[in-house]
Amino acid sequence: MRTCIATAFALFVGAAAFGQNLHSFVSVYGSDANNCTALFQCRSFFRAMNVTNPGGEVIATTSGGYVSFIVQKAITISAAPGAYVSIFDFIGIVAGPTDRVVLRGLHVEATNRQGIYAAAYGSLFIEDCDVTGGTSAIRIDGSTTPAVLTNVVARDFTESGFLISGRAELLHCRAERGNFSIGLFVVQGVTDSVVTATDFAGVANQIGAAALASRPGSTVQLNLDHANLSDNSEDGLEAIASNGGVTTVRISNSTATNNAFWGLNQAGTAVLASMKNNFVAGNGKAETIGMITTIPAQ
Repeated sequence: MRTCIATAFALFVGAAAFGQNLHSFVSVYGSDANNCTALFQCRSFFRAMNVTNPGGEVIATTSGGYVSFIVQKAITISAAPGAYVSIFDFIGIVAGPTDRVVLRGLHVEATNRQGIYAAAYGSLFIEDCDVTGGTSAIRIDGSTTPAVLTNVVARDFTESGFLISGRAELLHCRAERGNFSIGLFVVQGVTDSVVTATDFAGVANQIGAAALASRPGSTVQLNLDHANLSDNSEDGLEAIASNGGVTTVRISNSTATNNAFWGLNQAGTAVLASMKNNFVAGNGKAETIGMITTIPAQ
């Protein structure tokens, strides 16, 4: 009998340890003394994540300002439809190698650091978010699984809109008004960096988009399709390689116009390949500089 009671108690404790919320809720009217359920919402994402099971979701239900937070497990962080959810300073992602992290519908007001910094994750999805300010508005580091960014906007950054060392897919993203900055910057990392951007706009920056490999054996690849790289204070697109690094940039169906220097800039040993179906015209110094490789039609 005593053994049965002890066993039952152990099962109860185990169930309590894992019986947290599948869906938790935060609100500017909530309190972190609550349990973050729909009727007893919390105030901070930090508290809500602590009472949410891995793989669960935290939903912000009301418009307003929330403090920064760090994601350390598989979870979805989202804004309820119609809620303008503003995060002050930054969002950090330091999750496990199999953790799936989703950020959806969030607005980050960054200060003097990265607005969204993804340092570790299994898979990452950033959807319908924007970052204003910061050094690099969105920074993605070193995973062999491509991060997927959809409808993400970076603006008013001071160094780069999207800084990526690793693998990523960008769909319908924009980087704008980054004075003395690069809209999309793909650089060498601990793994080969491979980025594909479709319907990307890098406008009113210093450089619209660039790829750089400057370390022996490092490989950086950037593929652009239907991009708009215009009205930048220097170049529309740069491909740079030095010191044994390997940079390959491919561009198709894209526009590079009204840039103060060049539309397309190939430097060092980099390969900058064009499908020759791009509109490159009206740039300040010349349309291209360096060696532009032609990609034959398929």
